[in-house]
Amino acid sequence: MIYELEASQYGKVHSLFQGLWYHLAIFSVLEGNSPGQVLANDVDDPRTAFVWDQIEGGFYLGGDAGDRAFNRALNAWILEEIYPEAREIPRLLDFTLNYEPEIWMSELDVILEGTRPLKHQRKHFALERLKIADWRTRIPKGFDLVRVDGTFLARTGMENMENVCRWVMNSWQSIENFEERGVGFCLVHGDTIASWCIGDYVADGGKAYEIGIHTDEDYRRRGLATLTVAAAADHCLSRGVEHVGWHCWSSNLASAATARKVGFVQTVEHPVYHAWYNRFDNLLVQANFCFQWEQYEETAMYCERAFAMQEQEAADFFDSSIYPDLPEGWLRYRAASVWALLGENDVAFEHLRQALDDGWRDWASAAADDAFASLRQTPEWRALIDG
Repeated sequence: MIYELEASQYGKVHSLFQGLWYHLAIFSVLEGNSPGQVLANDVDDPRTAFVWDQIEGGFYLGGDAGDRAFNRALNAWILEEIYPEAREIPRLLDFTLNYEPEIWMSELDVILEGTRPLKHQRKHFALERLKIADWRTRIPKGFDLVRVDGTFLARTGMENMENVCRWVMNSWQSIENFEERGVGFCLVHGDTIASWCIGDYVADGGKAYEIGIHTDEDYRRRGLATLTVAAAADHCLSRGVEHVGWHCWSSNLASAATARKVGFVQTVEHPVYHAWYNRFDNLLVQANFCFQWEQYEETAMYCERAFAMQEQEAADFFDSSIYPDLPEGWLRYRAASVWALLGENDVAFEHLRQALDDGWRDWASAAADDAFASLRQTPEWRALIDG
């Protein structure tokens, strides 16, 4: 059986998540600081529980993994309850499932059936000590460090202000709540917010925070993220905060490097299962990851499934949040490059023709793309260019 707990019952499952201590999102939900949903196999004496964090979309499994009835019911709940609800919350495009103990992995085929996730690795860092105590003196000339509060958020005409406001509201639901319990700092250059660090979660009576960072693309690789995070970390320490956490994908080397520069140390590297709620977007994202991992057969499979959904005029194709922003014909171009890498030149040419029909014209990229090395020597290639 599966039961949705009331907020007054959340304390009953707190101990089931001690193995996931590094995910403050769980305890922020359980303490009523963040919006979320808590499910358990029993209301009075729960031994298995699931938390859905509605800020960043994390799924968390804790307790006994062997309750098969709960696991099957949870799969139905995810597909029939969470998927529709998440689609109504603009910030929730995807989920990452986390679990402890490891035995949960043997049950994920049941729990995640129908979601088509990919397995990834993520890292958690905790602030050990502030390595950059002199961060104030390192702020470049022309930049101002500003603490985020209601007055700052009310300023108009600033580049990236909308992004900062959205982050604050998503994590804290109101400016008043953020001013009372949140933390945030920005580096401002003229009328542009160049870098910002915002607290995402608070737990343990205000003694524990998790923070996130973002830097405008035009201001990256200049050390600004390091300074902004140092300011936020210093502020937390000055308020008696005992734990400051940081998460990133294991592939995000820049994020991990920034964390270490400030004084964070890695505590855990752990697997997660990731999928997008929109099934068409999920195929696009999985295809992109597999291409990065040089898993070309899998990339081709995801691309072909996406084309099938497109041809069937599936609702998720029309609701896609990714496809409208792709360059014209790009997906066909990607499929062509993958099939070329797999040695299927005829299929690759067919996708290139489709890309041209869809509006793609970037022959400069194709000429420099090693994937098409074998195609560029053929009459078919010259015919496409001349056509």
